[in-house]
Amino acid sequence: MILDQGSRPTHKGSIISLYEQGYPEPDIARQTNHTIEATSNYLKNYKRVKVLLEKKFNLMEMVRITGMGRSTILQYRDLVYYYHPDLKRPEEKEDIKKEEKEVGAAIK
Repeated sequence: MILDQGSRPTHKGSIISLYEQGYPEPDIARQTNHTIEATSNYLKNYKRVKVLLEKKFNLMEMVRITGMGRSTILQYRDLVYYYHPDLKRPEEKEDIKKEEKEVGAAIK
């Protein structure tokens, strides 16, 4: 189970884990000490990223479509990959390197 994103635990990990185990939203909210609205928001964003990964959108496209930050998308992406490893694309590492180059060039 992924509950850690970098150096700190994440609510996303706990909530998504319970969701993937089949718990209903009210139970997830209660078990994680969150409101139903906050729980629904985490799950909505997780599902959005999952659908975009299924449709083969790259990271920067997902940022533009969702309005979420790059690091947030990456957190959700890692959770999707953990629970749905079949969605991983081997060429994705190259896509991310290319996008980082483009972003770096745009900043200069």
